[in-house]
Amino acid sequence: MKYLTVLILSTLLCVTNINEALASDFEETYLRLTIAPICSASGQISVSFSNVSGQRLFVEPYFADVSLFDAASQGMYITDLTTDTRVQLRRKTEYTALDYWTVLQPGESITHNIDFRDYANLDTSKGYKSGISAMISVILDNGTEESIRLSSSLLNKYEAIQPACFK
Repeated sequence: MKYLTVLILSTLLCVTNINEALASDFEETYLRLTIAPICSASGQISVSFSNVSGQRLFVEPYFADVSLFDAASQGMYITDLTTDTRVQLRRKTEYTALDYWTVLQPGESITHNIDFRDYANLDTSKGYKSGISAMISVILDNGTEESIRLSSSLLNKYEAIQPACFK
């Protein structure tokens, strides 16, 4: 019985740690997500991550460096509004582990312009809804590493892409 109790407690601790690592940031405590239309030759939408933590954040470079951001790899998605199905996006680059972090000062933002035609063969006569489901690692000033989930569906932040937006 004592062994069973220890096993159950160990399992609960593991599950608790997993849940903490996968916790969604409903309050956008560290990073604020913004999705906005741009409807220009450079793309249909922009996605921004803003440091709202009040402290310096070290952010994994695949989210904070414009030259490394790959919409398909970083959790961007689009849904065909006619069929209500997600479009399969293809990665532009392969993921490679990097040994540095990008610093975002308090109030600083990084914006990525997304042209979904770079990630899929789209029927540009249709409308789409774009969003993101991202797990982003950050290191706080005190050295604590946090994994935060920013999800359009949980934050109710989407952007519609109408056919006229494909220029």
